[in-house]
Amino acid sequence: MLLDFDAMGHLCRVTRGELGLLRMALHTIARALGRQMLEEERNRLETRLEHARRLETVGTLASGIAQDLAERLDHLHPPPPTRKPFPGHLPRERVVVPRPSSCANSGGSMIV
Repeated sequence: MLLDFDAMGHLCRVTRGELGLLRMALHTIARALGRQMLEEERNRLETRLEHARRLETVGTLASGIAQDLAERLDHLHPPPPTRKPFPGHLPRERVVVPRPSSCANSGGSMIV
């Protein structure tokens, strides 16, 4: 047989049946190694998926905390009032008011 250690360094003959067994053994070893590599890759991907899910959970929690904090701060500092729209019934052009020449109030003498 080919795998016999007594034949090391010597020529040996392999029968057809032994060659078939050898091919079958090598094929089995190759499949086992391939399966082992696939299982290692699967374990690595499962670990990455678990890590990604943890990060997603942390992100969701952080988002909820930030939203709650923003809502609480909004109650402390309300947003500034918005500008009211310009009334449609008033003209939009600029109206120039003439400067008063005199004033009946106490500051009338200060007008130049």
